[in-house]
Amino acid sequence: MCIFCGRPWGAGVNHSEQHVLGKRLKKHAAGLPNARAKSSGSLLFDPDSRQFVAHPMTSPGARNSSLVNLATRDVCEECNTHWMRELEERATPLFLDLADAAANNAPLVISRTQARMLARRAQVMGLTHELTTPPDIRVGDSAMGMTLRRGGIARGSMVWLARTQVDLGIQIRQAQLSISPTPVVMPGDPENLSLMLAWSWFNFTVLVYIPEVPGRTQGPTLPFDRWTALQPCGGASGVEYPPMVPLHPSELDDAVTGRSWLPFVWNGGVRSA
Repeated sequence: MCIFCGRPWGAGVNHSEQHVLGKRLKKHAAGLPNARAKSSGSLLFDPDSRQFVAHPMTSPGARNSSLVNLATRDVCEECNTHWMRELEERATPLFLDLADAAANNAPLVISRTQARMLARRAQVMGLTHELTTPPDIRVGDSAMGMTLRRGGIARGSMVWLARTQVDLGIQIRQAQLSISPTPVVMPGDPENLSLMLAWSWFNFTVLVYIPEVPGRTQGPTLPFDRWTALQPCGGASGVEYPPMVPLHPSELDDAVTGRSWLPFVWNGGVRSA
């Protein structure tokens, strides 16, 4: 079934163009590494101390998989070729303007209307990318998809923009986090599954947070001097980009994996570059 409308999808429908900027990505395809790395980590209960302790992240397992070939069949042809294509066509010019501003450290004002449109586009990218990973655990569901299809924003979601210190090329970082509602994880605590997705386009990065259950766990609080908050949009007339301080790649990894905010009980990540 299509995640955005709930209707059965037809054979041969592969949604990919909307979350890889289509032809623009293919222009850079020759220089893209053909690799995708997966890793995971978790807290383990120590019976002696009666506490949860951090377990080392697994070593990344890599396989050949180019970003150009990422696709999902959980999107119907009508959604793929109508409202999703229209949203991409509206958002891409702003996306590329932001990428230019990041590369040149040039100021760019984003209106509230533009901020909402780009945040919605980023959330569509988040849900569609999650569909390219094994379906064992999914944050996105048809209720979120239908909200986005109707022009809304996923409840409890957050979107930020950053400018990185170095050119990262074209990369996607995704993490599915099972987050504790308290700083100290205790047995029996409810866990909130959340999706984090970072889309890097050279010096420009969009970061998306989508919780499975809005309100159960506080979303990330990221430093304002390194991240521009796009959703929720706090400025009365919009927001200014880029942030004052460029982001180090390690800070991006910390934000995506949850290491910089609340402790995760379980973390499953994938990185395509």
